Amino acid sequence: MINVEKFWSKVNVSDEDSCWNWMASKDPKGRARVAVNGINEVAARVIYFHHNPFANRNLFVCHTCDNPACVNPSHLFLGTSTDNSEDMVNKGRNFVPGLKGEQSPVSKLTVEDVLAIRADTTSKATSLARKYGVRDMQIYRIRTRKAWAHI
Repeated sequence: MINVEKFWSKVNVSDEDSCWNWMASKDPKGRARVAVNGINEVAARVIYFHHNPFANRNLFVCHTCDNPACVNPSHLFLGTSTDNSEDMVNKGRNFVPGLKGEQSPVSKLTVEDVLAIRADTTSKATSLARKYGVRDMQIYRIRTRKAWAHI
């Protein structure tokens, strides 16, 4: 059971139709996370099942908006693993072999970001990872030219 008042205090609600972004803890993929009874859960799942208590919990909670930080119940829907994968492909968010850097639909970084990461020799990888919304291992791979080697 969630404390609904506490949950919504961590959400930026601008208007009914927009994304309601989670302002607290997020995982490395940007998904909103919340502790429920001492267990770290995906906030979108928590709020979806709060609003739909009899829904099938074996299904994925997917976003129509593709914003992992969004917890607006009107942006959430249930689907199978296949439904989730098809949604990703239909929206062009899947990995496409041969596309590098910004050309890839799954890229979070720009050429400018990569150049700035390489130029910053004083910041720790964890700090840069938080700043750019990637994992610290990705910062290491960029700095050692194992990622974004074409630049």
